[in-house]
Amino acid sequence: MLEDLLKYFGIIARVLMILSLLLWAIYSKKWPESFRKLGPVLIINMIIEIASYSLSYFKIPNLFLLHLYTLLEFLAWTYFFDTLFKSNDWWQKWRFPFAAGVSILILLNTIFLESVNIFNSNAKTLSHIILISYCMVFFYQSFGTKDLNDPVQKGTTFLSFGILLYYLGSLFVFMFSNYHTVFWKSPVSQRAFWVINAFLTIIFQLIMLRSLWIVAHQRQNLS
Repeated sequence: MLEDLLKYFGIIARVLMILSLLLWAIYSKKWPESFRKLGPVLIINMIIEIASYSLSYFKIPNLFLLHLYTLLEFLAWTYFFDTLFKSNDWWQKWRFPFAAGVSILILLNTIFLESVNIFNSNAKTLSHIILISYCMVFFYQSFGTKDLNDPVQKGTTFLSFGILLYYLGSLFVFMFSNYHTVFWKSPVSQRAFWVINAFLTIIFQLIMLRSLWIVAHQRQNLS
């Protein structure tokens, strides 16, 4: 049953991912700056998903893609939030050293601590905590200043909520993924966590699609 759920959840998530990418591509030249910067996130997700599915189909180990995706995911979301943090003096001064430092830590983790043959729980935990922090900073600096009647601000806020929700939930799965593998010998218990993560992915993809739809079809002069 869990295997079937994982399969169906994966199909639903891929369909939603494709729809979001198509919607973004259709309006690619008309998005406001923050939503233009969603492009790398959507494209990276699709490329990694295709590569992962292809390798899995031919029974080729694909766990190394998770290590690559962790780095690219962090950089892509950092690129997106860079627009939202324009008024943050600390961010403007330290964004490049910060992004470079975290990227190096992710790479060092793969080289010295968690090889491409196991889950990169350390790197995933670090990147998830940072992405959660991005959302918290965004909500803090936006408190009382955002007009949610404006489609761009409404879409951005809705998307940030989706990011926060997904990465908070997913953080639990990746923090303990290696622990599950080593100490929990039951495949059922391990698979249950991945079903939860797949469900969170569907929720996130729905929020992503809805955010894009809000901006694309409610913003004046966008259509």
